[in-house]
Order: sequence, then C-alpha cells, then structure tokens
Amino acid sequence: MARARVRGLTAEWVENLFGFALVPDLVVYLDIDIEHLVPRVLSSTTGFDYWESGQDYLPSPDVYANFVEHQTRLLAEFRRLAAEHAFTTVDARRPVSEVFKDLCEAIEPVVQSMATFGSDVTESAEVASMRPSLPGT
Repeated sequence: MARARVRGLTAEWVENLFGFALVPDLVVYLDIDIEHLVPRVLSSTTGFDYWESGQDYLPSPDVYANFVEHQTRLLAEFRRLAAEHAFTTVDARRPVSEVFKDLCEAIEPVVQSMATFGSDVTESAEVASMRPSLPGT
C-alpha cells in the first residue's frame, strides 16, 4: 500500500484494491530513519535497487538523491499506516540482535495463541456424520 501511495495512487483507490485482504493477527513495522537506512543498504550486496530508489517515477538521474527522496516518502507513509492501523513498531535503528529480540517478543504471543487455536472446538454430530468413513471401519 505504501509503495502505491508514494507513486501517486490515492488512498481511497489503494484501500479499495486491498479491501478484500484478511486482517492479520500482527503487523510489525521496522521503523528506521534515512540516516541509518542508507549505510545498511550500501553495505548490502545489492546497493541501491531501481525500484527501491524510485527510479521508475522520480525525474532525477541521481540514483542516490532518488533513493533518499523515495525512501523518505515511504518511511512517512509507513509511519502513517502504522499509526492508523496500530502496527507494532520496532525501532530498527538499533543493532540487529536487539531488533531481533524485540521481533521475537512481539511475535511469540501470536504464535503461542495459534498453538491453542481450535483446541476447545468440538465437532458437532452433524459435521461428524458428513465425514466419509474409511473402508473397513
């Protein structure tokens, strides 16, 4: 949604497009600022990517300037979405090990709740009668 919005699509159009989607149990937003993002991208094996630099819609031939502009817009849109939809936000400016710890703490309760999902559900006689019987049973 954020990528579509920064490329000029209206919020209403994007929300209508994705309106069919199920509401997830959890959305975690890794919040970072441009000052911390640029060194991480430059230290990766891919560097500045065409799409992640907004080269498809930004007019400047300067890939770095486009990257900063596009990512600044994306970060603002993700922050707006995080506030609007109550995402769990993790400060991604910190060392990876600390971010990982926070991610585990955010995700674990959701995973734990899945372990008991359906454990208190009993099959009705009607549903049981519709189950095909196996040969010899």
